[in-house]
Amino acid sequence: MNKPDLSTQNDTPYTMPKQRPLLHGYVNFCVLAVLALLALGGTVTSKTAGMAVPDWPQTNGYNMFLFPVSLWEGGIFWEHTHRLWASAIGFMAIILCAWLWITEKNRRWVSWLGTGLLVMVIIQGVLGGIRVTEIDWRFGIVHGILGQLYFCFVILAAAITGKKWLAKPPADYQPSKLSKPIRLGWILLGVLFVQLSLGAAMRHSGAGLSVPDFPTFYGSWLPPMSQESLDQAIAEHEMDVQHDKNGDVVHFRLMHVHLHMGHRFWALAVIVHVMLLLNALKNEFTSMPTLASPMRWMLILLVIQIGLGILVIWTGKHPEIATAHQVIGALLLGLTTLVQIRMMRLRYLAKHQVYMPANTQPHDTSSPSTASASSGAIA
Repeated sequence: MNKPDLSTQNDTPYTMPKQRPLLHGYVNFCVLAVLALLALGGTVTSKTAGMAVPDWPQTNGYNMFLFPVSLWEGGIFWEHTHRLWASAIGFMAIILCAWLWITEKNRRWVSWLGTGLLVMVIIQGVLGGIRVTEIDWRFGIVHGILGQLYFCFVILAAAITGKKWLAKPPADYQPSKLSKPIRLGWILLGVLFVQLSLGAAMRHSGAGLSVPDFPTFYGSWLPPMSQESLDQAIAEHEMDVQHDKNGDVVHFRLMHVHLHMGHRFWALAVIVHVMLLLNALKNEFTSMPTLASPMRWMLILLVIQIGLGILVIWTGKHPEIATAHQVIGALLLGLTTLVQIRMMRLRYLAKHQVYMPANTQPHDTSSPSTASASSGAIA
């Protein structure tokens, strides 16, 4: 099929954005730093250290940045480290915002993304403080969810400043081929967001062991459906259920069981939608190599995540295993975000007929050359 003569439509060339390796390296460092912060936050929750420091923005009456190292013990160590690391992320967001406004003069939407990231990290810090001052675990849920969203947007910043943003689809590639995968990608992001929200609610409300066995539910294949049956099940499995610090049995409410079961069953929706996206993309990996690697990692992490979820129950919610489960969930959300960004970018380029040269192999798609197209915007 012959390409249309674009010179009769628009003589303005489509200009690929300039690659800035130093900026991209810094944003990648931000991604790793945010992931580490999520792991620290998960550790604080897993070790029930969220209220180890009962004041904010001070730390036990000290200026947060002058708190004596000799007092960093037990839960205080984890909570205070979490606060300091979060402060560092805030300073990094300021640097990134300024850097994007200085360098991305032809892509102001990227500059505004940097501003959005700075606003998000400020809101996140305030939410973390309110969680402490109000002693309300519901703020902890919102705090945890916003942290995952922030991670996704930092990944967006990394994607649009990287070399693979310049990757082009093969010549004459039809953008409609990516319509279904992109639709499935949005659905998977929604499914993962619901699952991570259920996980955050379960962790912060203390419902993680409201069902202490797997794959059964208090030894039965059906979960308790009333408070009376739940109390009876807890009494019958007194040795297996969760105990508090004083050794007393924790008497869960039915709400906790429903939350726990929702998280378990919704995991099936995650598995199904990951497989649906993989099936929709399986014929595109050869021509779209930038999609193949993250999808392979998604499958690997999905298997690990299932195993960790089971181990959380079998080990009685071991802190390190519970934290690893939360971090792998964040990575799955991040990889899905990356795949979605790359699919939408490739479809955008295909719609504007910005293709690889006909004799170029798919793995050579990162050339920052200029191609004719029906739009003159830099994207």
